[in-house]
Amino acid sequence: DSVKSLIAPQFVRLKRRALCINGNHDRMYDNDDFQYKTSYNVFVSHGVITDITDTEVMYGDVLITNKMPLTDRGCKLICLFHGFLNLEDGRNTFRTTDIHAKTDPIRIFLGHDHTVHDVIKSNNLEIHRIGSFFRMDRTAESNRTPQMAVIDSDTMEVTYVPIKSRSAEDVFKERLDVVNDTKCAQLTYASLIASLNGGVKDESSLM
Repeated sequence: DSVKSLIAPQFVRLKRRALCINGNHDRMYDNDDFQYKTSYNVFVSHGVITDITDTEVMYGDVLITNKMPLTDRGCKLICLFHGFLNLEDGRNTFRTTDIHAKTDPIRIFLGHDHTVHDVIKSNNLEIHRIGSFFRMDRTAESNRTPQMAVIDSDTMEVTYVPIKSRSAEDVFKERLDVVNDTKCAQLTYASLIASLNGGVKDESSLM
C-alpha cells in the first residue's frame, strides 16, 4: 500500500491519463476472476490509469491498440502487447501471423521479455522488445537503466530516452540492510517454501 500511495500521485500528475495493459504479474493466479484483487485493478477502478487490454483508443491521428489481429485501419498504429514474440506462453504470446496490416505504419512494443532484443524492421512495421528494467536473478545484461520510448507522431520514428534511476543493486541492498533478523535475510526461496510448508497441517504443499 505504501508503494501504491507513492506511485498513484505520479500518474495523476500526467496531462493525459496513462494508457496501460496488464501483464502476467497483474493477474493473480493468471485468473481473470481474481483481477479485482490486484494493484493494477485498484489503479484502474479509481481512474488513476486507463486499461486498454483487448481494446483500442485514438490519440490524435494515431490508433493505440492491444487488439489482435492487427489489420489495416487507414491510420498509424501503435500496438502494446505483453508477450513473447512467437514463443508459446499462452495468452502472453505475440504471433507475427496476427499482423495482417500491410500498409499502415505500425510500431509494436512487446513486454514480458527479460532481456533486450534488436528492433525488427520490415516494410511498414517495427517490433521493439526492450525487456524488463531489472531482473536480479537473470543476467547482468537485463539489469540496466530504464528507458522511455518517444514516438514522433508524424514520422513514427522511435527514440529512447534514459530515465534517471538508482541501480537495482542499490535498491535491493538498502532493503536487505534494514532486515534485522539475519536468519530471515539469509532465507532462499526454496528454504522459505520449506519453512512455510512446515506450518501447513491440512495440505501437503504451500499451493
